[in-house]
Amino acid sequence: MSKILKSMNLRITVITVCRNSVDTIERTFTSVLNQHYLPYEYIVIDGASNDGTLGIILKYQQLFEAKNVLFQYVSEPDKGLYDAMNKALPYVTGDWVHYLNSDDFYYDNKTLYNMSLFLAKTQKDIVAGNMFISSENKRTKLCRPSIIPRKLAMLFTCPFQQPATFVKATLMKNTRFDTAYRNSADYKLWVQLILEGIQYEYVNVNVTVFNVGGASANLRNMNNENIRLFKEVQLPVGAVIHRCYIHMYLLYYLKQKFPSLHLLLKRLFS
Repeated sequence: MSKILKSMNLRITVITVCRNSVDTIERTFTSVLNQHYLPYEYIVIDGASNDGTLGIILKYQQLFEAKNVLFQYVSEPDKGLYDAMNKALPYVTGDWVHYLNSDDFYYDNKTLYNMSLFLAKTQKDIVAGNMFISSENKRTKLCRPSIIPRKLAMLFTCPFQQPATFVKATLMKNTRFDTAYRNSADYKLWVQLILEGIQYEYVNVNVTVFNVGGASANLRNMNNENIRLFKEVQLPVGAVIHRCYIHMYLLYYLKQKFPSLHLLLKRLFS
């Protein structure tokens, strides 16, 4: 183990929120349990699952505790994803917080070790790495934060990928996700923190494989929430820019996937 990590005694808290995740959560747990550098603690917030998820949680509680990882779980009804994510924060006792979704998993067994090398020496409050997106047809695509300045990038898209982002616990425990949002509360939180001057950095570490599943069904609601959040943070120009960006992206997508239809529409409206 790195001398830096030994001297710093770096403590990472991993949080997983779930509900009826019996088909995927064991893969998530295994990806954490197999890390060369184990987290200091693991917090699981279960939304009163009734499909056998709780049995898997109890099984892995013993496995994590056998490796001296503090393991806490709560199983009770919640008001949605972001309510569950908020619910975990009072239990956090580590130095850094990372949310790992119940159908996602770490890129490899060196993920936490590689990220910890940066966390141990950074002066920043947020450290973001790379995320891989896995779709239902098993294709995987690298997704890294934009290279343009975050204050500009955030007007177009979420400045950090939640599944690949580590946040100092002292910061995370004093903030909350806005539960009025069903899809974009993390986007809103990052925008608020950037506007407040929070320090952040990107590191070239592969963190998670994110399973999009049926998330695209929420695309319209997500876009509407993205526009709304800029108005709520008193940045109306962001709402205008984001709306234009969405329209431009849709036109680009249409041109790439359905060139004949795009050409027809262009002729009709030109």
